[in-house]
Amino acid sequence: MCIRDRAYSRSELSAATENDSEQTLVIVESPVTHNISATHQNSVENFGRYQVEGVLGKGAMGIVYQGVDPKINRHVAIKTLQLSDDIDSSEFGEAKARFFREAQTAGGLSHANIVTIYDVGEENHLGYIAMDLLTGAPLSLFTQADKILPTPLVYQLLIQITDALEYAHQQNVVHRDIKPANIIYDDDLFKVTVTDFGIAYVSDNSHTRTGIIMGSPYYMSPEQILGLKVDGRSDIFSLGVTFYQLLCGYLPFEGESIATVAYQITKAKAIAVNQRNTNLPTSAMRICSKAMHKDIDKRFQSMSEFKLALTNALKRDFKISAN
Repeated sequence: MCIRDRAYSRSELSAATENDSEQTLVIVESPVTHNISATHQNSVENFGRYQVEGVLGKGAMGIVYQGVDPKINRHVAIKTLQLSDDIDSSEFGEAKARFFREAQTAGGLSHANIVTIYDVGEENHLGYIAMDLLTGAPLSLFTQADKILPTPLVYQLLIQITDALEYAHQQNVVHRDIKPANIIYDDDLFKVTVTDFGIAYVSDNSHTRTGIIMGSPYYMSPEQILGLKVDGRSDIFSLGVTFYQLLCGYLPFEGESIATVAYQITKAKAIAVNQRNTNLPTSAMRICSKAMHKDIDKRFQSMSEFKLALTNALKRDFKISAN
C-alpha cells in the first residue's frame, strides 16, 4: 500500500487492510506457501537514488518503505520484494512476476486517478518499485454500516474510479483486483486513486493463461471464479461489488469459505442494496444490479457506460453535476 497516514490511526489502517475479505488470492494448480524473511530489509538505507525515511507497512512478500529522491525532494512509497536465489516455489514465482508486472503495467498509465510509478529496479537482492506516496486512506475504512460515506459522495467517487478504469481499459489493461482496499481516498481533495495493478494484465496478450484464479474472493467476477479469460467487464463486476459495499456497509456475496463465496457469486442472487440501506435512491439498486449481473453480456459493457449511469443518477437524484 502506498499511503501516508494523515487522518487515520495506524490501528484503523491495519484493521482495514488485514481483513480476510481484502486479501488477494492467486490460486494455481499446486500452490506452495513460503514465508519470506525480511530481517535484512530493515537495515536498507537506499534503493537506487531513493533514500529510505521509514517503514510504511509490511506485506507477505516484502516491506513498503517511505523514501525520498534527494535531487528533487520527491517523497515516494517504495514497494519491495525479496529476490533471493534460494527461493523456488510456484507461489513466489507468481508473486515475483506480478511484482514486476505492476511496474510495467501501471508505469505505462498516466491518469489523475491512477497511482504514478516513478522507477523500478533491484538493490541488494530486493526488487523495488518507487511510486506516489499518496495522502489518504483506503476506502475499506468506509465499508461498515456505521462508517459509510454520504451517498452522493460515493456516487462522485465511483465516477472518478470509472473514469480511471475506462482509461486503463482503453490501454488494454484490465486491473482484475478492484476492491476498496486498492482505492485510496483523500478526503481533503475529495479524490480517489486506484492502486495495486499487481495482477493486472494486458488484455490483448496472446500468452494469457486460463485456469488460474486471481483476485480477492468477495470481489471476483463469476468468470474469474470459474478461471475463464476476463476482460474489462470483470472490473465492472468488481466495481459493482465495491459500490454496493460502500453504499450500505455489507458485501453482496458472503460465506465462511471460498467455496461458499464462489457459489454465491456464480449462482445466488444478492439482496438488493436498498434493502440493506433504505435511504438509497432506486438508481443505486438499478446500477448495482446491472454492474453485478452474472451474465457478462447483461452488465454495463464499458466503464464509460457505467460512468454515464452514475453521472445521470447523480444529477437526477441529488441535483449534483459530476464536474
